[in-house]
Amino acid sequence: MKISLNILGKFLPDLSKPPGEIAEALTMGGLEVEEIIPVRAYPSGTTGVVVAQVNLVEKHPQADRLSVCEVNDGQNLHRVVCGAPNVKAGIKYPFARIGAKLPGGVEIKKAKIRGIESSGMLLSKAELGISDDHSGIMELSSDAEIGIDFNELEKDIDVILEVNVTPNRPDCLNHLGIARELSVLSGVNFVLPQIKLKEEGPDILESARVGILAPGACPRYCGRVISGVKIGESPAWLKEDLGRIGQRSINNIVDATNYVLFLLGQPLHAFDLSQIQGREIVIRETRAGEKLITIDHAERELPPGILVIADRERPVALAGVMGGAETEVRDDTSEIFLESAWFNPLAIRQSSKMMKLSSESSLRFARGVDPEGVPLALDYAAMLILQIAGGKMARGMVDSYPGKRPAEKLSLALSEISRVLGNPPVKIEEAERIFNSLGFQPEKSPDGSLIGVTVPSFRHDLKEPVDLIEEIARVSGYGRIPPTWPGLRADRRSLSGSEKKSVNLERKVRDLFSSQGFAQIITYSFISPEENQIFSTGPELRIANPLSDQMEVMRGSLLPGLISTVVHNLRRKFNDLRFFELGRTFRREAGKGTEIRETSRVAGVIARVEPPEGWRGWLSGEFDLYHFKGILENVFSGLNVENLSFREKTSQGFEPGLSGAIVLDSQFEAGRFGRIAESVRKKYEIHPVVFAFELDLDTLLARGIRPKKFSAFPRHPGVEWDIAFFVNDSVTYDEIRNVILQSDSNLIKDARLIDLYRGKEQLAAGKKSMAFRIYYLSPDHTLTDEEVRAVHRLVAENLRQKFSAMIRE
Repeated sequence: MKISLNILGKFLPDLSKPPGEIAEALTMGGLEVEEIIPVRAYPSGTTGVVVAQVNLVEKHPQADRLSVCEVNDGQNLHRVVCGAPNVKAGIKYPFARIGAKLPGGVEIKKAKIRGIESSGMLLSKAELGISDDHSGIMELSSDAEIGIDFNELEKDIDVILEVNVTPNRPDCLNHLGIARELSVLSGVNFVLPQIKLKEEGPDILESARVGILAPGACPRYCGRVISGVKIGESPAWLKEDLGRIGQRSINNIVDATNYVLFLLGQPLHAFDLSQIQGREIVIRETRAGEKLITIDHAERELPPGILVIADRERPVALAGVMGGAETEVRDDTSEIFLESAWFNPLAIRQSSKMMKLSSESSLRFARGVDPEGVPLALDYAAMLILQIAGGKMARGMVDSYPGKRPAEKLSLALSEISRVLGNPPVKIEEAERIFNSLGFQPEKSPDGSLIGVTVPSFRHDLKEPVDLIEEIARVSGYGRIPPTWPGLRADRRSLSGSEKKSVNLERKVRDLFSSQGFAQIITYSFISPEENQIFSTGPELRIANPLSDQMEVMRGSLLPGLISTVVHNLRRKFNDLRFFELGRTFRREAGKGTEIRETSRVAGVIARVEPPEGWRGWLSGEFDLYHFKGILENVFSGLNVENLSFREKTSQGFEPGLSGAIVLDSQFEAGRFGRIAESVRKKYEIHPVVFAFELDLDTLLARGIRPKKFSAFPRHPGVEWDIAFFVNDSVTYDEIRNVILQSDSNLIKDARLIDLYRGKEQLAAGKKSMAFRIYYLSPDHTLTDEEVRAVHRLVAENLRQKFSAMIRE
């Protein structure tokens, strides 16, 4: 938000502090000033440019768009050919004499233009290097002395503060609000500008009528009628003030409404009353099939139920968002209806999101404007229009206020101030002084222990007593609050048993993945529906008021955020990426109405463009699914997960045949892993192979985690025997290993695959050869060959019976 110190002077006539001190006061009061920008009248860089006055303007005989001017530079009269549309007799402009130097090294020379000699040049702001505005020559103040060097006019004529206004303080999205704050924080006297209106026309009810059919969405609507206005350029001071705060001049009527918007924070709109059918304004919701051409000249279909301003026949504006082209102020407009309203923030947010339109007006209405400031802004704008556009104003004002609310009141115990701020007790007199300065109308209880306040209509952020404590802290100064150790307990004894287990599991997961080279990231819980559908199925959970169309649903998976992070880093040439995220996912339970399931999960990704190059060449070779599965097995081992298996299964977004499910106790699916599908990589424009996993921590905590127990080191040696066999290709590694281990759980401690062969030349179709190394160990004696052989035969027999395996002798 750009704030002009010159405009602030309308409210703070005694303000004399340097800009740096003003910025410091606002920042420490919660309104961060990000930049201080001096505004200089005219930048240097010119020589031979002086203030001159145009005495006479005539049309060029050979060109319709050129003028021949007589220019007085204080020394001589010069004939100058000028193409600017705004050149007028009696006005002063910057004039470049013959030989003058302009920014960029341009030298002015005598020239003949369409047969007439031109001795010099009248300059625009663009030619002077002041701005990009080349629409006309630059008008100077009437009190500028003719003949003085243009550079002598150079001075700081204003200072602009770039203020970061937080969303909870819409009352400060204008100069009035900032001035009110600065008055409190700096002790400078605050005054409201005087408004003097002359009502000379007929009664307003003879000119226009207003009806509110949606009082919930439009609790207050005010309007005035001004006839006989003349549309034209705004005066120089108005155009300059708007330009300094980043606004483009349009015409005197529109500029007046924009000026009041940034001055007082109240959006306004001017309608060409002659284009309002029946001269009747109706505030209502849209009906099916209605359309509107907005002032950007785009025809828009209006969904049913959004708030519009209409006449008897059709919508003429999107209420609080954008006006309509058919009723906008034109060059031939002579009678206007000036609107000032208080719209329900929810209604404007809905309209803005549904129509995908935003404006300075919708920003303020969506956050909340001051309902009691609506007529003040209307009268100020009317006064300004009468001054710069002329006309006569109808008697009276339309003021329909069906949603008037009683003022909100809050009470605060003085003891609570010290408890929250941790500083010595605040005297009731000090609290009263602060609240009075803020316009809160404080009243203390008879015993002096409580203080009650009436919340001003412009402070929508004050909802609870603790909000009043914040006001005391920021006005008295955060620097006055002494450092105090927070009263937090160092342990987690206040957590329930399940909460402690969850916290401990997340800590262990975080440590284990970090030890495997993963970096933890945090991504948004809001994603687009398209991203959500890549890795999730089932009903999605949509957000009622999304921040953007890229954040319309609550995520059903952590993977979209991780994949987007991979894309972001690959574009910046980071080639070896390992990320994980701990977070929650959300979904609507199918067939259960509005019931929502929220799940704790951990997910991770690995993306490698190529293995790193070492002193012996390429070190590790291609990273594949088995490397990735090994990393997950290391993590599960660290978590002491029992009865875990990996089963081949294709999940949404993963590559068929190269992905699987993580299963607990042979029946509970706890997660998924594998290579990201090629179609997904193409969608995200990812070239390297990406592996990913996602694990349900709630399921893992309930089914898989077992407490670690100490096992004594074996006192007797173990022995390893191998077994090789042919088996159907459809039989999985996990199935075979489980059968081996269950053959004798007392003596068989481990079994691992040492050889795998598939080949059409030596094996029948659909067959594979596998070899396992089995580790036998007895806790109380050294095993004999006979004992091992007996168990080994049992293993072979179980493999024959279970899988029709053919044992290789």
